[in-house]
Amino acid sequence: QLTKAPIVFLPSQTSNRPEGEALLYADELRGALDKMKEKRMFNKLTFYVEACHSGSMCLNLTEHENIYVVTAANPDESSYAAYCPGETQQAVALGTCLGDLFSVTWLEEITSMGTSTQTLEEQYSYLRESVSVNDTYVGGSHVMQYGDKSFTSDRVSQYMGILSPRETQPSAYSVLDNYDADLAPLFGNPKALRAELLERAVVEKKFMRIKEEALGGTLKVLQPHHTVLDWQCYRDSVNVFKKNCGPIAQHSFKHLEAFVSLCNAGVPRYRIEAAVLSVCGL
Repeated sequence: QLTKAPIVFLPSQTSNRPEGEALLYADELRGALDKMKEKRMFNKLTFYVEACHSGSMCLNLTEHENIYVVTAANPDESSYAAYCPGETQQAVALGTCLGDLFSVTWLEEITSMGTSTQTLEEQYSYLRESVSVNDTYVGGSHVMQYGDKSFTSDRVSQYMGILSPRETQPSAYSVLDNYDADLAPLFGNPKALRAELLERAVVEKKFMRIKEEALGGTLKVLQPHHTVLDWQCYRDSVNVFKKNCGPIAQHSFKHLEAFVSLCNAGVPRYRIEAAVLSVCGL
């Protein structure tokens, strides 16, 4: 008998990401979901994705697959970090932000409200309004829905079990763009902060040079993209960069859009690889 299957998937570009950690690409996620569906591993599946540009992971989902997804951000924006060093002793000790605004809001809402009273749609509306700071988007992102929304009238408890509400104190915390979350431990150290900002400028310049060389020595304006049309080209380009330029730091993920634009524009893979080798050296 098929069952409803809740899955909470929270892949965030955290500042303590292990070097060399494998990346998950949207086509691989799609393949995993297709395999689960083929093996009849679920009846209805709910999926929560916490990551910058997380909407780009779900653009290929259709309305009739019994897969419902809520993402922390749309395809074109960062999500936001919460509970950063300077606000909690645990964050100071670990030297990293402890959560994402989307997941913190989701967890605290479930804790205070329980799961028996809200539908999936009501939960989404709460997350959208809270994470967007009442639709102002001042220090917040666009929480999005993708896939099959035909069963969002189901109760949250049908997917998470019955959790009773608990009395909680509202949390007070500031947020940071997730691309800047690794700067939080450095705010009290001007020298270290300056060094990190200089390193970021060096990385940004590398991506600009790679793009310029791949385009034949010009900085031709390409349409910015977060939707990948040529997965093999993009994956190969990222791997070549990691191999020759070093691990991809948290703030560098936003620059990978350069490879998406180059691949979508039909620039051959060998030219992108040659540009990476030229900029980063052998």
